[in-house]
Amino acid sequence: MYGYYVPLRGTLTTTEGEEIPAYEAQSIQLTGYLREDKALLSDGTQAASWQYEDGVGYALQNGPELLKVEEPVGPGEVYVCGLTGPADLGEPAKKWVLQFYREQGILYDVETELERAYTACLQNKEDFRTHTVRQEIMPTAVSDRVIYFMTQVLLPTGEIGIYEDYRLGAAFDRATGKPLEFRELFSWPLDEVGERLVALAKIYDPTLRAEVERAFGPEKVIFFSEHAYLYFDSSALPSRECTSMWALKYNKGLGEILYDWAIPIDQTE
Repeated sequence: MYGYYVPLRGTLTTTEGEEIPAYEAQSIQLTGYLREDKALLSDGTQAASWQYEDGVGYALQNGPELLKVEEPVGPGEVYVCGLTGPADLGEPAKKWVLQFYREQGILYDVETELERAYTACLQNKEDFRTHTVRQEIMPTAVSDRVIYFMTQVLLPTGEIGIYEDYRLGAAFDRATGKPLEFRELFSWPLDEVGERLVALAKIYDPTLRAEVERAFGPEKVIFFSEHAYLYFDSSALPSRECTSMWALKYNKGLGEILYDWAIPIDQTE
């Protein structure tokens, strides 16, 4: 809470008998409030829960805020680079897309992230900064018959300002809203698609190539207007310690194995 006030006017006495400065406020804005529920950490320590407009915070009593869990964003009423989400679909299609993401739910665990933040705080209280988690669902591309979405989850790594980025792709029929299986988008046999995509990514290191082939799944392909990405988080590829992405161009091989109606419309044209 913060406010604008005029010079000191006097004092007030608390219920404990303590006198505190009192100001006449011109305006007050409430930014959050203390909730009744508390989070219990593994060693028995309690963390207070604070409700903010854009999420929930967990803080130690007389200590730092450990974790900020932002309100999930999307998929409804999301506008990205000229694309609209379910709001641009008919009501039956919109219903199916929203149902799909309700069932998908939240892809992180609050208790796990709170424990990670608490451990980091105990290890380095002086330099500790609040951990923040965020999940967003947004449209990424459209074709004549398909609307593509991406779920993105950002989780703290423990290093200030550095987050682990998790992404999942999905495709839906624009007319019905029904989820489309990966194999429905490609004109090639499904057992050859993964191998072909890895080849298009031009991964020449044999160890890395084998890891990508083993970790490959339909959700690893994220479709955008100008290109698609093969996307792997840092835990998917043992030889790499970071997120890995390879861009695949529709006009350089990818379009040859997709059905024409599945190729996104380039929004930059």
